[in-house]
Amino acid sequence: MTFLEVYNGVNKFYDDIANIIADILTSHQDLIIDLVKEQLLSGRDSDNNLLAPEYLNDPHFRSNKRSDKPKKKGQKSAAERYFDKKKELEDKHNKMKKFGNLFDTKPEGVPNLIVNGNFHEGIYINIMGQTYVIDSTYEDSDAIQRKYNYRVLDLNKVSIDKLTELIRPELVKALNDRYG
Repeated sequence: MTFLEVYNGVNKFYDDIANIIADILTSHQDLIIDLVKEQLLSGRDSDNNLLAPEYLNDPHFRSNKRSDKPKKKGQKSAAERYFDKKKELEDKHNKMKKFGNLFDTKPEGVPNLIVNGNFHEGIYINIMGQTYVIDSTYEDSDAIQRKYNYRVLDLNKVSIDKLTELIRPELVKALNDRYG
């Protein structure tokens, strides 16, 4: 046997493993989507950083807490009103999580990118061989992703670790079946 034959055999083995993993992930697309939604509900991006800007500092609001001078005493800025609405919905949004305390508690004011639910509900994954793309069918998906530097619709390390934990038994079985 030559070194080239060994090299080719090792490469075939790695390709086989990658194909097995791709097949397993294809059969668990809903799990991947649930993990992405969990990240978002926890206010996390694909680097596991908190989503920013926070509601009260978001330039989307023409008036925010820092620059808005209420016209009437006690009148809240648009950002403050939205912040209050999001606080009221926090328990409802937390109940949507499927993995419990996978992430630290989202601090108040950190976005979770759920306004009417369309962005979250539109999340899908497209697996093409050994690569994948996660996106949303929501009409403003690109604007949302652009605002957060295209770092919201991919798995972060915490989610990858959870996914690995959940698919490991299936992967071990597939490898044992193939290479016994």
